[in-house]
Amino acid sequence: MNDDATKKAMGEAKEAIGDAEWKKGFSNEKRDQIRAILKENGVSYDTKVSGKLMGVDHAATKDNEGGNTYNKLRVFLEGEQGKTILSLDMNQDFTQRLIPKLDTATQEHAGKDVTVIAFAKEELGTDGKMHGQYAASLKDQDGQEIKAPDVHREKTAEIAANVKTQYPDDKKAQKFNRDNAREKYFTEVTEGLHNRMVEQGIAPTQAEKKGPYPGHEAHLKSEVGEDKWYSLKMYANKEGDLLASLQVTENKALVSRQSNLEVKDGKDGGLEVHGDGFRAEIGSNRKVQFFEGEKQVRGALSPSLKPNEPAMKLPAGKDRTAEVLNTRLGQGKDRNVGKEV
Repeated sequence: MNDDATKKAMGEAKEAIGDAEWKKGFSNEKRDQIRAILKENGVSYDTKVSGKLMGVDHAATKDNEGGNTYNKLRVFLEGEQGKTILSLDMNQDFTQRLIPKLDTATQEHAGKDVTVIAFAKEELGTDGKMHGQYAASLKDQDGQEIKAPDVHREKTAEIAANVKTQYPDDKKAQKFNRDNAREKYFTEVTEGLHNRMVEQGIAPTQAEKKGPYPGHEAHLKSEVGEDKWYSLKMYANKEGDLLASLQVTENKALVSRQSNLEVKDGKDGGLEVHGDGFRAEIGSNRKVQFFEGEKQVRGALSPSLKPNEPAMKLPAGKDRTAEVLNTRLGQGKDRNVGKEV
């Protein structure tokens, strides 16, 4: 958490421990002291989270100021508490220890209950300071540890060896290039885990972003709420079927995402997409209206479906979604001729 309450509590903890002790690094005693201060300030923390493993994905986020891109690991869990999204920086040691275990979990425990546990081990670093070595534990529904395959440990060791060979006398360059190479490697592994869970029919597909054909999308910012967005993405699969996803975010947090939705004929030659609690109506002119329940979502502008790739970047004849849309739009109007609707 990075809210005001957490910042205040961490400030009090740092002041209580003292600058000199704080700089010495991690200890179990300081950890317990910080947790006590957090509790006194009403700030909660979790060292484990459980639920059915419903998705593993990579996300690239950008900050508002410098435009820097940050790679994230997203783990989607569902349980009695509802849906939980565990979002972790890809360059963290904890994340890079968790991903290999998720490799096994996505093969053997996809859609089943798992528990992600974070803990720190006290270790003496090369700088002479005590550090918290952040470790990741992943357990199955029976409480048994899910182990990582050896291939990832071997690969990271190979990365370290190659970088050391390239920069034998420059420790700073070794660390920088090793960290970048490890982050790239684990990002690619994560994308593979996501594709595996899509093939299993468990995780939501991202074909509209990563599939063979560009998708078309529309976004509406609601007048209600500080920063609430409704999004429709439509795409044609390899078979030429038109599919869609509906997504709602509020203050940049995911509220709902529903994928592989059927696109149906609407009225007056338009199309309709129905999700759980949300729907979108697409007019024959490609204008989009969003509905939450039976109430239309109001926004400043009326969005239209547009390709999510600039036209100049689309290979000739590869905008399959546009072809299918052109075919489907207007059909519903013809079918309603002579019918009481």
